[in-house]
Amino acid sequence: MSVKLRKVLLGLLAVLALSMVAYAVPFRERCYDKVVGVSTLASVSRVNGGCVLHLRSGEVTITTDACAKLTCQPGLLLVVQRANVPSLLALVLAYLGATALYAFRWRALLAVDDVKLSAFELWRVSTLAQMGGVLLPGGVGGDALRIIYAKGRGVPTGIAAATIVVDRFIGLTTLSVLALGLALTMAAPWSPILTVLAGIAVGVPLALAVLLWVARKWGDQPLGWLERLRTVVDYFRTEHAPLRVAQAFAWSFVVSSSQLLIVRGIVVALGERPLVEGWVYAGSAISMMVSALPGLPQGWGTTDAAYVYFLDKAGIAAAGALAVCLSYRMLYYTYVLVAVALHALAQNPRSGEVLGKE
Repeated sequence: MSVKLRKVLLGLLAVLALSMVAYAVPFRERCYDKVVGVSTLASVSRVNGGCVLHLRSGEVTITTDACAKLTCQPGLLLVVQRANVPSLLALVLAYLGATALYAFRWRALLAVDDVKLSAFELWRVSTLAQMGGVLLPGGVGGDALRIIYAKGRGVPTGIAAATIVVDRFIGLTTLSVLALGLALTMAAPWSPILTVLAGIAVGVPLALAVLLWVARKWGDQPLGWLERLRTVVDYFRTEHAPLRVAQAFAWSFVVSSSQLLIVRGIVVALGERPLVEGWVYAGSAISMMVSALPGLPQGWGTTDAAYVYFLDKAGIAAAGALAVCLSYRMLYYTYVLVAVALHALAQNPRSGEVLGKE
């Protein structure tokens, strides 16, 4: 498949996902009269002295008492209006604080061959790297920036690239392990999605262990199809790689815990009450993974659809699920604004110095 055709197909997938979200998520409340026994939903706006039913035949105003007898599903506007703003602001601060954990995880992986890098500088570069994720799918631009920075600090290009790959796999593993554990602990019924999480939780560490063993035993020999992973193999051949990977795993469990807890905090701040608690974590984890897949920048469309679909299993209505997704995305954009501010306030914000070149 050509690159151009792949981009077209991914673009179509994103558009279809956005269309599904637009169709599934009501912006106004949707209500019906259960006494009549007809479950056809009508959009409703609440006004002083009653409600306005937005019917195909036209708008109809009814009294407050009649409105109270309707069975309603909340719309996105109502979910946002009833959100606890102070709690959301507190979550912004928590999210910004949690971003430092990413830098510590990456710093652990980079600390091979006695290379010592400042945690603050790694955090600053990590925030700048997130700017690329706003414009490019899957964080491609951000990864390139991080590799250039590490290279400028004396880390070989192959090793720097390997740390990005290993960093992503470690994050995927710990997120899956925690989400699966919380889902099972909170009595979420087993499903194909939990099977996927279990496969990642077991398969990725096993694959990394195999690569480590191959690197130690035959790393200096031609490796056939494993040559495509040569940068990772070479990384695992470095003296302190096993210890650094173990340290990165420890940091990553903290990172993944903060991600899941922040999403759970958003659910609380929006006033949602999930029926199956475990699915909040399992659904959030899968949705975060979807956001890292190629498509639209920051997974617009595909990620929204994933939240709507998977949080529905937790008992959260489509409007609430979309509000959770949008709120989490707003936290990310706030983080990006901090990156822009750090870039602007740098003493020498020219390209080479920002990337860490002397």
